[in-house]
Amino acid sequence: MRPDDPDPSRRAVFWSGVLRREHRALFAAAMAWCGQPADAEDLMQDTLVQLARSPRSIDDPVAYAMRTMLNRRRNDLKRLGFHRDAIASIRATVAVRGPGSSRASDLLESIERLPADQQEVLTLRTRCGLSFPQIALVLDEPVGTVSSRYSRAIAALKGMLLEGASRD
Repeated sequence: MRPDDPDPSRRAVFWSGVLRREHRALFAAAMAWCGQPADAEDLMQDTLVQLARSPRSIDDPVAYAMRTMLNRRRNDLKRLGFHRDAIASIRATVAVRGPGSSRASDLLESIERLPADQQEVLTLRTRCGLSFPQIALVLDEPVGTVSSRYSRAIAALKGMLLEGASRD
């Protein structure tokens, strides 16, 4: 079975297999973009239906599924009346509990201070486990741009956290 199979039922089986194999990464991305588990599952299911409907020849099904999911989320936000950049409104949701929560809280605050494009690359790399080439496909950016954004994000986080530690 392939994503470009003319039979819709076989395409559905193909994409269901991708969803099962890559559930952790796809769900992490959907959670980062939606914030609520039920919304993330809905986004994943809607994406699966959309992918199964149209035959396409695809080199990297996971990256293609991520990109389709991101585009669906952006369209949903626009339809809901968000007029600012949709990605700027999407924040990774992480529960902060137990010992060390002060450091985790500092990290989350630092991540929120990053530019939206750096937050996006950081999320796709760390929470979704995508490679730089996969992220480049998802965001339709050159691999070098993705790598630079990630490096800048890590350097900025390191600086913010070291600055915060020196004040304590």
